[in-house]
Amino acid sequence: MKLNAPPSFWAPFKAALEAYRRRFFDSNYNLKVGDVVTERFQIARGDQQIGTFSRAAIADNLRNNIFRQDDWYWSEDAKAWQPLGNLLL
Repeated sequence: MKLNAPPSFWAPFKAALEAYRRRFFDSNYNLKVGDVVTERFQIARGDQQIGTFSRAAIADNLRNNIFRQDDWYWSEDAKAWQPLGNLLL
C-alpha cells in the first residue's frame, strides 16, 4: 500500500519551507545570525524604555496599535537601537 499526500498539500508546504529557508538561511544556506533568530527584544518609545517582549508579543502589540513602527528595539545580537518597523516578525 502506498500513501500519497493530496496534491493540495504540496504547494503550501513548499511555500512554507521556502519562507522558513529565507528567514533563517542566507543564499549559501548558512544559518543567519542576529535579530532573525533572537526571540526577546527591549522596546522603547523615544527616550522611555517600555520593557522586554517576545517576538510574538511585539507582533500582537503592533497589530493592536500599542506599539508603533517608529518605536525602537534593542537586541543583544545587534547591539544597537533600531526602528521597530525594521524587525522581521
